[in-house]
Amino acid sequence: MGEAFARGDKLVFTSGRTAVPIIDSGNDLCPGNVGGHIALLAFHRENVTASLTGAVVPLNGGSAVNPEFVCPRGGSVVGFAVQLSTAATKGSADWWVTKNGTTQAASKLTQTKTSNSRAAYVWINKDSVTFARGSRIGVKFTTNGTWAAGTVDVMISVAIEI
Repeated sequence: MGEAFARGDKLVFTSGRTAVPIIDSGNDLCPGNVGGHIALLAFHRENVTASLTGAVVPLNGGSAVNPEFVCPRGGSVVGFAVQLSTAATKGSADWWVTKNGTTQAASKLTQTKTSNSRAAYVWINKDSVTFARGSRIGVKFTTNGTWAAGTVDVMISVAIEI
């Protein structure tokens, strides 16, 4: 027999060893009149260095072999946030959400010494970056040759509406 859930209940999807919290957005969290539930996907990578192109940030710091979240149903990416453990001292890094391995232009974030040096985020209008059931959501980045932030780790959150 099924259980009844009320608005505000904390729900969780699991994907392998990763638990993904689901938030009931109630249409007021993101632009574009999001009406479903918001899942926050966590990505983590240690030691982000200079001169990397199309490097992967694994889901929940997991294996680079399976670094993406497989979506249980269709929806949209509605937010993207990047936080470095230490601020950039020179150079720049570009970050993107990926769908099935392809970077999504609407999600691009750039971090430099002078702007957004430690944290950056973007809300993405609903239906700008859509996905179908079975799509894979991930994160890639590129650092230029002068990128420097010491020994830096990155934590990334991707908000999806499902």
